Amino acid sequence: MSESNQQDFFGDQIEATTKQVLAAIDGLESADMKKIYAQRLVEIYELHAHVIQQVAGITGAENHKLSAALVASIGNYFGGVSFYLPHNDKLDRFIRDVQIYKAFDGDNVTELAKKFRVSQQTIYTAIAKQRDLRQKKLF
Repeated sequence: MSESNQQDFFGDQIEATTKQVLAAIDGLESADMKKIYAQRLVEIYELHAHVIQQVAGITGAENHKLSAALVASIGNYFGGVSFYLPHNDKLDRFIRDVQIYKAFDGDNVTELAKKFRVSQQTIYTAIAKQRDLRQKKLF
């Protein structure tokens, strides 16, 4: 996450680093955030807090810090940009492709095809797409 200036969640340029944003957010409760920030931003924060609690069992101040860090990184990277976030099938395939890429060791295509219940060609395609994204530094 870049420490350069970031876009405010409402689209205006602010002079603050991500660390400063996180320090300021530390003292805020969820109810306070709802008064200050855009509703969608608060929903993203609450979703992260829920998932962190469910998946990692992290609660309290540590959960708040991680959730805020994730929201700040999303704001830092995507702030002011309109984009389409795919739903269900496309998102599931993308996550599967990332898992395939990370599990690929150069000689386990057959095993990955069995594990993910896809063809070997799908494994090769997933690896190629992920490699291309990384080479372009998009991911």
